[in-house]
Amino acid sequence: MPRAKSCALFVLCLAFPVLVFGQVHFANHTQTCSNCGDTSFYHGDFNNDGYEDLAYIEDLPMGGYPNFVVEFSNKDGSYASGTTYQVPLNNGDTDSIAQLAVGDFTHDGNLTIIALTYDSGNAYLYRNNGQGALTLQGAFAYAPSDGSVDSVSAAVADYNHDGNLDVAVINNGYLHIWLGDGTGSFTAGPTQSVNGTTVTVGDFDGDGKADLLVALDHSAISTAYLYYGDGTGHFPDEVTLNLPTGFAVFTAGDVNSDAKSDVMAVDPGAGASRVFVFYGDAERQFASRTSVLVGRCVTGNAQVADMDGNGLNDLVVEEMDCGNTGTGPLYVDVLTRNPDSSYNPDETVFWAQKAPDGLIHEISQAPLILRADQDATPDLLVQQCLDSYCVDTANTTQLNTTSGNWPSCSAPWFAEGFTVCSPLNGASASPVRFEIGAAGPVPMRDLEVWVDGSRVAEQIDGFSYYTWLDQSVNLSPGTHNVTAYAAGWDQSLMKTSFIIHLQ
Repeated sequence: MPRAKSCALFVLCLAFPVLVFGQVHFANHTQTCSNCGDTSFYHGDFNNDGYEDLAYIEDLPMGGYPNFVVEFSNKDGSYASGTTYQVPLNNGDTDSIAQLAVGDFTHDGNLTIIALTYDSGNAYLYRNNGQGALTLQGAFAYAPSDGSVDSVSAAVADYNHDGNLDVAVINNGYLHIWLGDGTGSFTAGPTQSVNGTTVTVGDFDGDGKADLLVALDHSAISTAYLYYGDGTGHFPDEVTLNLPTGFAVFTAGDVNSDAKSDVMAVDPGAGASRVFVFYGDAERQFASRTSVLVGRCVTGNAQVADMDGNGLNDLVVEEMDCGNTGTGPLYVDVLTRNPDSSYNPDETVFWAQKAPDGLIHEISQAPLILRADQDATPDLLVQQCLDSYCVDTANTTQLNTTSGNWPSCSAPWFAEGFTVCSPLNGASASPVRFEIGAAGPVPMRDLEVWVDGSRVAEQIDGFSYYTWLDQSVNLSPGTHNVTAYAAGWDQSLMKTSFIIHLQ
């Protein structure tokens, strides 16, 4: 049974004031969370109010992770007291949650949560009633129930292009594809051995089929592997990416905004002041490679989103003081990208604050890029430890208040669909202004408009589960058939069609 969980307000726009910089601006809202621990946050609009909420695996002081918690947004950058859900007992004893997976697995417009556990090897699906209340609907055994699972990583996408979300799970050196049927049930799909323990979805060659970036977690190795999907759930082709030496963390994102996923690598040992970038290409060669200088020593994950509203994705990085690397990451910086592919100097948008014990503790997880309010600007969530064991954390939501060329049409308040703000009522005059927002069940890539069978506009403007388009198009007088498509990084497509009449 779900139960209430308290989350005490720590600071709200006091110790962390509005930050004003040359290019990016944020208003910060911070609160503490007990038993959040060194755990990752998941996000999505679970109660369909237009604000993304949080979910996380609870880190109990006595050990074990049998619970996950959902916290709803208060619509001001803070989050309400959470509701806790416990997975079923395993042979009369508690089970431990290893990973959460979020998606609309039932095509009802609501985001549901799958909790994958260590001990039982079960994955439990909790269905959402549309208001954020979750009910255990079913389970499937993704691994043996002998407690032999030593690591779990999961990624959601439509791997076989049947219109239903699937789950890719890596455990004990094997990749398992679990195929969804659109009702919340899953059947075993292809299985293959892989190198690595963490999995991330992308489309690195731009062929419209979901690919996987697989890397090792917490290992002294600087190698990652790309597994290219064939659209059936199989990943027959593999490419290896290497950095010269050191410990590397690999992440995926569209660095150069060309609708192909790229790979970013952070290597504090060999290149402490650089983010290495491998640009995805149709030939699967990653022939174009570069590195981006940062102001301090970079550590942790590098991520991308258009933070300043110029239509180009920027870099979001964690940094630490080079002379005191034992502290871990203490800063979050944004490097804004210019049309000539150069970057502006780092702008520090968050720096770790002194905790109640008088010490400054590290940022425990990579910042989340999410939609914390209802506009089209990407916001950040930063998690800082409040003690040496990171039992409690200070979670700072950074609402992006930067003045930029942001789309004005709001995305829908549910997991799949469109909002068409313009043209209205099917009537317009040329040039026609198309203002459309879309929400999808997976991380979104772009939005396109097709008129009479031809593509007339595309905007690669997605982050989190949302994407937008705001463009004007010259069209001839008469009646035109319009279809808008929104695509995720797995090339899962949504569409909406309408007719317009031009004088």
